[in-house]
Amino acid sequence: MYEARLKFLRDQLANIRGEREEGLKEGIQKGIEEGRQKGIEEGVQIAIKKMLSKGTAPETIADMLDYPLEEIKKSSGK
Repeated sequence: MYEARLKFLRDQLANIRGEREEGLKEGIQKGIEEGRQKGIEEGVQIAIKKMLSKGTAPETIADMLDYPLEEIKKSSGK
């Protein structure tokens, strides 16, 4: 009886540890993906500002980057 209870508790502990590791891996993967998306967005914003500073028309930037014209106009302050 004692051995059976001990085995049950050990199995439960192994399940909890496994689920914890799986959750941790999922959390890390989600964080990496969010960081990647943020980096892409920051890169696009830098490119927009650079293009605007060189005199490129917002409509041209929107077409080239396939980005909403309204967002580009917000960046230009117009």
